[in-house]
Amino acid sequence: MGKNQAMALENECKNKAYFEYGNVRIIISEHFPENGDTMEKLVENAVLRDDRLRAENVQ
Repeated sequence: MGKNQAMALENECKNKAYFEYGNVRIIISEHFPENGDTMEKLVENAVLRDDRLRAENVQ
């Protein structure tokens, strides 16, 4: 990556959330519909689904 590309990427990432792993940087953009589930509800559903899958694998 050239110096200009690195500067452009740095400017693009300012004021944005991003996940960085090694030399990989992924800009995080979450879009939730106005009438959709809240983040709390989505996490709750994910935890419950994981619990059900683990219970199925134990049997």
